[in-house]
Amino acid sequence: MPRVRDTDAEEERPLESYQAMKSAEVGPEMVKAILLGLSQGDYQEVAGQFVDGFGLSQSSVSRRFQERAQKALEEFENRSLEEENFLALLTYGKRVTGEQMIVCMGVTEAGYKKVLGFTQATSERSEPVIELFRDLIERGLTFEEGILCVIDGSKGLRKAIDEVFGNRAEVQRCQWHKRKNVVGYLPKADQKTWRSRLQRAY
Repeated sequence: MPRVRDTDAEEERPLESYQAMKSAEVGPEMVKAILLGLSQGDYQEVAGQFVDGFGLSQSSVSRRFQERAQKALEEFENRSLEEENFLALLTYGKRVTGEQMIVCMGVTEAGYKKVLGFTQATSERSEPVIELFRDLIERGLTFEEGILCVIDGSKGLRKAIDEVFGNRAEVQRCQWHKRKNVVGYLPKADQKTWRSRLQRAY
């Protein structure tokens, strides 16, 4: 039996919440909820009868998720980059649920990778990437001492880097993408061997 002890008075005290629960009348609605709700796993109906649903409906959950996701996205896209010194940018095109996304990660002095931003594009053309890079600069990304830019070989990415960073950027082709492209011309039976050889060469 839940109870608490008053150490000053050296006696036990009943819990008001427990007493209230014990004295609650079990009416037909509660019986229906127990029999047709809890026993069948229909928790939404049960909760809805007693505490106005707790916001458990599908539309309520979806709405709350959208609100929190929107807030998290805004915080992510507006966070300052001034406190860290990024030595390199890794920029790739990636298809996500059928949509073309351009993702940019930064590499810190300590060697950590951090996603800095992303943008949706119909292809890896330069315009959306230029806008992405300029947004990073507005948020505090610095490159006066030079910055290494690793890309997957897209001409649009290279054009965007040249326009935004100019001669302060050193561009390197991503080894993983290059290796994938090279072995893609070979028969499948030979790809594993040459993939390993290329990796050792790198």
